[in-house]
Amino acid sequence: MRSSSAVSPAPEQSPSGRPTYTPGVPSLVRDEFGPTLPELIADRTGRPVRRVRLTIFAAVALLVVLGLGVRFAQREAAKLDSVVMTDAPFAFNLGYDGDRLDRVAPLPGERLRLTSPPSAEVPQRFVVRARTLPAYRGDVTGFLPLYASGIADDMAREDPAFVLRGEARARINDNPGYMLVFQTKIDGATAYGRRLLLYDDLDDDESTLNRPTVVADITLINGRSKAVPNANAVGGNGALKAPYRSFRFGDERP
Repeated sequence: MRSSSAVSPAPEQSPSGRPTYTPGVPSLVRDEFGPTLPELIADRTGRPVRRVRLTIFAAVALLVVLGLGVRFAQREAAKLDSVVMTDAPFAFNLGYDGDRLDRVAPLPGERLRLTSPPSAEVPQRFVVRARTLPAYRGDVTGFLPLYASGIADDMAREDPAFVLRGEARARINDNPGYMLVFQTKIDGATAYGRRLLLYDDLDDDESTLNRPTVVADITLINGRSKAVPNANAVGGNGALKAPYRSFRFGDERP
């Protein structure tokens, strides 16, 4: 007598000739509700359903993370106090966290001074000055490195703890310029800083001859900390990040 054995039904075929499901991969929905999105995509692409599901889950997770990041950035931006300076010789604006930096009276020659509160564990300082450039020839991008070298020499003469750590061209938002990266001391403790010479490029085109006569002279100084362990981290972490990243010429906030 012949013994009977169970025969598994063959999978349904799509018009392309590929099965509408992958054997051994159970569906997440009941059969009467039809194929799921991963099954439909797998049917069209020929990829395993499991791999398609993982791809979809990863995409959804990425969208959630991006959405949370945007909301966090919006909340942080809403907390910033705005500074808009319209006096001569140029207008500028920026934002800063008033809970982490105090706006204090600027010293002679300064247009803006932000400092950490006296109770702060790590001293921080953000200063904006206006600097008039001497007469020069050619484009400002060729002149600023030479001019900044003289500023570095002046800083070294005035501050025995000054050590130049690097220099390079800079661009903050639409504001091009040149910067010095340095090390110093505050009350005997190691601190790091940046000094930037930024100008308002009206054409925003480096190929166009631009000969500004006045630049924004910006100094950031941050005591050494876990957030700012070296000179390159100044302005990238901590309370100075907001005014550094938000500085713009003009009186209109973005």
